[in-house]
Formats: sequence, C-alpha cells, structure tokens
Amino acid sequence: MSTDAQPDPIAAVLEWGLRQAHDRLIEIVSDMTDEQLSWSPQPGAHSLGFVVWHIARCDDNYLRVHIQGREEIWREERWWERWNMDPESTGMLLSDDQASDLELPSKADIVDYCRRVWNEVDDFLGNLDASGMAQTVSNVPRTTNMSIGQIYVSHIVGHDNRHLGEMEYIKGLMGLRGSVTL
Repeated sequence: MSTDAQPDPIAAVLEWGLRQAHDRLIEIVSDMTDEQLSWSPQPGAHSLGFVVWHIARCDDNYLRVHIQGREEIWREERWWERWNMDPESTGMLLSDDQASDLELPSKADIVDYCRRVWNEVDDFLGNLDASGMAQTVSNVPRTTNMSIGQIYVSHIVGHDNRHLGEMEYIKGLMGLRGSVTL
C-alpha cells in the first residue's frame, strides 16, 4: 500500500470482524486450565487446545506463505522447535487420531503464539487499500490467482469462525459456558 493510499473500507470491516473473532478465541480459552484445553468429548475428537493452535497455524500460513510469499512466524521464530512439533504441520492433514495424540504446550505458550500471529494477520488486513484487496497472488498452488481479499474471506475469516463455533460447542460439552458472544 502506498503511503498516500487510504485503507479500503471493506478491509476495515473485515479487520474489525476478524479482530472480534480472534478476541473471542482467546477469551474462550482464557479461563481454562491446561488439562481442560486437552480434553476432548470422545477418542479421536479435537481438543480446544488443538483447535486454537490449528487456527493460528493456518492463519500464519495463509498470511505469510500464500499472501506474502515469505516464511511463517512458526518457522521464523522457531515455535515448532520450542514445542518439539513438526515444522510443516498446520494440523490440516492430520488424522483425527494424530490430532488427538499431538502433545501441545501450555495454554500460556499457545496463547502467546496465537496473539503473535493474529496481531500480524489483523494489522496486515487493516492496512490494505482497494488495490491491495484486489491483488492476486500466486505463491502457492492452492490459492493461485486468488485475490488477497478472497484468501482472507475464504481461508481466514471463514475458517476461523467455523472453528470458533466448534470451540464454543466443545466448551459447552464440558459443562462450561460455551458461548462468549452476547
């Protein structure tokens, strides 16, 4: 975006909604223990810890790799190494059993990674002008010739909100307040 360009009003609305979703995701896990974050309703089902980690990993991947064509925060800051995890995994290609067997770090570490990623994802979107929203990218075959706006709507906003509902439901199954919305 050039210094004299104005942020796109559609990007500003998307940024506002995405920040709200990211705040809700953090709020869902904020009052939970590490043990509660690793609970799943049945064998092979996803835990809240896995889901929130997966959302941040995917957002990191879509912004950094698909849109910007650069290394993810996950790799650049060596989060994968600190947590003894696969540097390639976003959780997308794991079987349900592999996902449930994944050893996640503490809630504090997961939340730190999520905040780091989501601050960058939200700030990038909020600074896009209309030409930035419409710019097509071809860094990864899956999103080749999609615009940045399309990637944000389909792969970040849509994905994050689908999992937000999943997390609210799982928390409700635990007998806790499942929804953080008003």
